[in-house]
Amino acid sequence: MASTTQTTPATTEVVQLHATTHFSIKLTPTNFPVWRRQVHSTLIGLNLHGYVDGSVQEPPKFSGSAQTATNPDYLHWVRQDQVIVSALLESCSDSIRPLASSASTAYDAWQRLATTYASASQSRARILSLKIELTQNPRGTRSISSPVSDEDLVVYILTQLGDEYHSIFSAVCVRQKPICLAELADVLIDHERQLQADDRARQTVLATANITPTTAPLRSFSEYNGPDQIRLGDGNSLHISHIGHATIPTPSSALSLENVLHAPQLHKSLVSVSQLCKANRVSVELFASHLVVNDGVEHVGLMDSLHRSE
Repeated sequence: MASTTQTTPATTEVVQLHATTHFSIKLTPTNFPVWRRQVHSTLIGLNLHGYVDGSVQEPPKFSGSAQTATNPDYLHWVRQDQVIVSALLESCSDSIRPLASSASTAYDAWQRLATTYASASQSRARILSLKIELTQNPRGTRSISSPVSDEDLVVYILTQLGDEYHSIFSAVCVRQKPICLAELADVLIDHERQLQADDRARQTVLATANITPTTAPLRSFSEYNGPDQIRLGDGNSLHISHIGHATIPTPSSALSLENVLHAPQLHKSLVSVSQLCKANRVSVELFASHLVVNDGVEHVGLMDSLHRSE
């Protein structure tokens, strides 16, 4: 009977995977069944499921009787396996990513996620959800003198937090051991410091590329399939869908914007002052409430942002 274990890849081509296009549903502590179905279907469709279920095993590193030449099947397996690991990591929410980040293979990463969240998403989450419902009627049948448990206080605190603390709530839901008030306080303080640091990073970030959230301003554009992404000041990355050309009209001429990146996840368009000046031989003066674009040769004003409605 033929073995079901596959050690040699069926193709020498490495299939590229990106979470933004292949795994659009990010894994959270409460949606593992849906996320697993998404990953399973995609990997089966691309003939890559064996890397996570263990049926495609690591080939020998060396080939030949002397065992000195690197086995090409091994090199292919490593490359394809790490592409899958990267996509799995990218498809995890921030609170889950550390769990899989130390996994050496796709199979290892998959086992860690499945072991942790297949059942955990139904246990602690269910208990806490019931307690949250009780916060709508906190007294119930208890007498006024009944003591309030630490877990009841933890639930009350968590339900008063904003959306920016959702990752903390998710992490508490999957814990098998209840979190105490002192530990929760430390976690919330650390998270608040991180939020403040992220805000400072967003406020100080400078655009080093021309970026738009839609293709509407682009006069011409083409689809982008490369590996590059847009790195934000807070450490996150945005997927680039297209690259094109745009112009900014002025009373005397049009300013050209080359290599404009289309990033659908962006909320506002960004213009690189450096690229604008180099492409059009202009200079930009920045004021407290507006900016002025000057001709670099005749030193006359071409555009004042105070007089623009966009």
